[in-house]
Amino acid sequence: MGTDTVLNAGDLATATSYLYKSAVERFDGVVTDKNGKILAVVGGFKGDISSTAVYPATIMAEAIRIKGAANIWFSHNHPSGQSMLSEADKKLWKSLNTVFKGSGVEPQGLIAVGDQEYSYFGKPEHAPLGALGEERARTPKPKGEFKVPVMERSLAPLKERLLSALSFPSLGKT
Repeated sequence: MGTDTVLNAGDLATATSYLYKSAVERFDGVVTDKNGKILAVVGGFKGDISSTAVYPATIMAEAIRIKGAANIWFSHNHPSGQSMLSEADKKLWKSLNTVFKGSGVEPQGLIAVGDQEYSYFGKPEHAPLGALGEERARTPKPKGEFKVPVMERSLAPLKERLLSALSFPSLGKT
């Protein structure tokens, strides 16, 4: 990552500028603590040259498991180099907000990174110029190289997951 802290859309663009190197669209969620320190990357969806399937419930399920998680930022690349957000991107932002409501992890914004630029949609206080909830700006230079864990849910060994076969509905209740 290009920074270890995300407090606004420019920081997010710096942190996730690595996404632009991909020839296909990718989507990551960046989880931070209440002070903006990056705790982990979740989601990690990968698609084709012009789209990727994103599952908000999966991102939420991964994010809420991270100790100290308070905020989440969303970033994806546009391999075309044009960072302009689509209507599908804006619908996804609304869906992410709905899924995260009441989870304790607060969505802060969504960006698309292109060729040395990004577009932002979300909370106006995080916009590049601070005036609108949707803006476009140049991607700031990285502040260094920071390692952050990529978190993904995993299954416990099968023996730990299986208790016994349920042959009656009453057994399921117990």
